[in-house]
Amino acid sequence: MPRIVVLGAPSLAQIFTTPPTRIDGAPDALEKFLLNFDFDADAGKIFTTDGPESAMDFMTPTGTHDPDLKSFKEAGGKMIVFHGVSDPVFSVVDTTKWCMRLDPNNGGNAKSFAMFYWIPGMNHGARGPTTDDFDMFSPLVDWVEKGKAPGAVFAA
Repeated sequence: MPRIVVLGAPSLAQIFTTPPTRIDGAPDALEKFLLNFDFDADAGKIFTTDGPESAMDFMTPTGTHDPDLKSFKEAGGKMIVFHGVSDPVFSVVDTTKWCMRLDPNNGGNAKSFAMFYWIPGMNHGARGPTTDDFDMFSPLVDWVEKGKAPGAVFAA
């Protein structure tokens, strides 16, 4: 019997139920959840008002809601974070809030090691009516190896 690939089950569990359904025992439990999900009976759970604020809150590891990345920063780490504004899975607002919490935890100077870019129109990953043809790696290399902080990143 062919094995079912269960790529969508985690998203289904976290997006179409509130609070999001925690599923342990991947991949078999995810496959079972996906096969047994009843859109007529279960999809209405998306409109409930109790539970976590968002799927991002539910799926984010403990301790990341108040980020400081002290060890990363002290080790000389640099990061570029980007997020598609049209991501239907995770809201760019959640990533923005994370970055906004990172800054005061670093004396208002998170940009010394972390930069965040919104990608207009970009879906979850890429594609769509978007400017998803860009290079974030070269600016990161220049920042790490030459000390040149990234500025505008051109995209097509």
